[in-house]
Amino acid sequence: MERWDCADTLKDAATGRLEALQRDDVKGVAEHVIRYSDPLYVEAFRAFARDPETFAGDLEPEQRRVWASNREYARAALGTAGAVLPSPMDPAITLTNEGVTDPMRQLARVQVTNSKSHRFITSAGSTFSYDAELAEVSDDTFTESEITIETEKAQGYIEASLEVYADQPNFATEVARIIADGKARLDAEMFVKGTGATSPQGIFTELAGTASDIAAAGEALTPDDIYGLIESLPPRWRAAAAWQLEYSTVDAVHRMWNPTGTEPPLLEGGQLLRRPYHENSEFDAYSAVDDTAAGTNRLMVVGDWSQFAIVDRAGTSVHYIPPGVIRGANGRPDGRVGWYCTWRSGSGVLVPNAFRMLTLTTAV
Repeated sequence: MERWDCADTLKDAATGRLEALQRDDVKGVAEHVIRYSDPLYVEAFRAFARDPETFAGDLEPEQRRVWASNREYARAALGTAGAVLPSPMDPAITLTNEGVTDPMRQLARVQVTNSKSHRFITSAGSTFSYDAELAEVSDDTFTESEITIETEKAQGYIEASLEVYADQPNFATEVARIIADGKARLDAEMFVKGTGATSPQGIFTELAGTASDIAAAGEALTPDDIYGLIESLPPRWRAAAAWQLEYSTVDAVHRMWNPTGTEPPLLEGGQLLRRPYHENSEFDAYSAVDDTAAGTNRLMVVGDWSQFAIVDRAGTSVHYIPPGVIRGANGRPDGRVGWYCTWRSGSGVLVPNAFRMLTLTTAV
């Protein structure tokens, strides 16, 4: 990791993530991290990205040994014949976009695994009591609930002409950057609006129509809506609560400053009603609310985000498509090469009561 060429903030955050994975050693993730962060493998992968067809002849003996060993491990443990991204480049392992991350990954419980799914155990806790002398104690055993989050397949495909491929000296870094950016943008959307069918289950999908889905009083956002939302959150989850909302909604709330002339500001010092708030561009925008048309606008969610889980299956794999495989309209090669990448992630709410979502509905 010390040899990784990136901003210090990104390197420090990624190093901490890798150390935590190795410390916890969850289902072989530590071995994955160690294998695919080996400098010999990283250099071999860069050679592969530059020239997937003849790169092996350019490798040093130790690079060739590590490459072969890790490819065999990928087939046996990860079930992929593709080249696995090095850990410092893998968006399932490291933070992306030079330290600016999706707020979901900053706030949620993130679990990296080498299996298809991950099980979480939740409980409402036990209720104890004060009793009279010699009174028999009640059975206060807590009830456990098991939540299983499945990882779903995401995929992407990148093409380039042979000319671009040959003329770009840092193509390995560029491919990794494009994959990381595409993954970050897709995940940002799915963690909010994903259906859970063949994608992660988004927070909107989980909370819609439940007791955690709170309706705004009218067709315009008011301070009472915001006060009422956090007041409806149970005290157990209020202490660690944080908000997520879209930028134009932040602006709308900011304009409500001191609405009666005697109240403190709603927004102050990076906090909304004394709880931190985070911009999420995938939330419905207040600027898009149209009170002349029917619509459902989910404007903000407040809650304890440790009760929203993201599960990443370690091992983003990349398959090279050589010249001649991709053909033009007449079935003849046209000088293109490609990279097919795939990864698996899932998400879901562990405790719906730990959140409150404000929904503003408009009618014609």
